[in-house]
Amino acid sequence: MKKDIDGNPNPKPDDLAQLDKKKQDFQNIADRALNDINPSKNLHLLGDPKGDELRKFLNDQIKDSESTPTPTPALKASPETKKLEDQIAQTKAKLDDYGKDLDGIAKKNQDEAKALSQDLPKALS
Repeated sequence: MKKDIDGNPNPKPDDLAQLDKKKQDFQNIADRALNDINPSKNLHLLGDPKGDELRKFLNDQIKDSESTPTPTPALKASPETKKLEDQIAQTKAKLDDYGKDLDGIAKKNQDEAKALSQDLPKALS
């Protein structure tokens, strides 16, 4: 029996098709996340250096994912699966981390707006 480059038995065609679908799904999700954190939507919330870092990371992940051949060659199925799993885990961690930061940024902006709205009547009296 032929084995892949990691010594695993060659995957079935259905397994390869699922891997390729999973790669495409990952690209779609990364594209959507990239669009969702576009600073033009809300510069005060999304235009910070951490957002810039996340956008660069997502762009790199998309380019890397697009650079792999589809359909996945059977001999590369095992390393491609591992690579995709790593990309998904890293992307999830970065998005989770950024999501936590957004709460703090939004709260800070709310506090500043509230302080301004309380100071405005005093300044006008």
